[in-house]
Amino acid sequence: MRCLIAEDEPQLREQLERELRAAGYTVDAVDNGPEALFQIEEFQYSIAILDLGLPGFGGLDVIKQCRKQGNKTPIVVLTARTRVQQVVEALEAGADDYLKKPVDPDELLAHIAAVLRRFGNPERLAQVEWCLNGFTLDTKGRRLLRDGDLVPLTASEYAILELLWAKDGAVVSKREIAQCYQRDPDIEMSANSVEALIGRLKRKSGTDVKENSLPIVTVRGEGYRFEGSDV
Repeated sequence: MRCLIAEDEPQLREQLERELRAAGYTVDAVDNGPEALFQIEEFQYSIAILDLGLPGFGGLDVIKQCRKQGNKTPIVVLTARTRVQQVVEALEAGADDYLKKPVDPDELLAHIAAVLRRFGNPERLAQVEWCLNGFTLDTKGRRLLRDGDLVPLTASEYAILELLWAKDGAVVSKREIAQCYQRDPDIEMSANSVEALIGRLKRKSGTDVKENSLPIVTVRGEGYRFEGSDV
């Protein structure tokens, strides 16, 4: 898997490169915001590790530009900033996880693995449209169409559907589902809220018509799975 590191502190950047290469990643490393954005736009990465305080323009601006352009590369923020609001701002802009400096290498690798588990198949993420049973998931426009007609989804419902579809039939826990739409790290996950959102998503997708519905399956005691997700 290919990883991008954007960190302007040479010693830390070199340390991260060594650790990730030792773990089996192919690593590209840059030291400023413009180059980080160029790399993410031009190449397909399994994951990107971004410092918020990059020269040129910061990691937050890189995240905003990537998401504005529909780029779905998973992003882990690495930051020395300690204010909760700064972390929340990065998550709301589209970051998928964050770590505070100094970072333990094992902790970094664990966070990367957790993010990759949530996202599933990186090649699937690169596709703009996913189709099944008359449905089209437009990942760039972040919308769901059924036989060409828009299915109205909230931002949280869309995030859950995209996660389940991208996981390609793997079971996704309620905690993983909550993390995909719940951006504030200080808010405790509610299993009831996940169940309610899944229920609404099933109703909107027409589960009463089996041959023309989204196959969201409940796996008792484990979570949910999306069956038949070939695109």
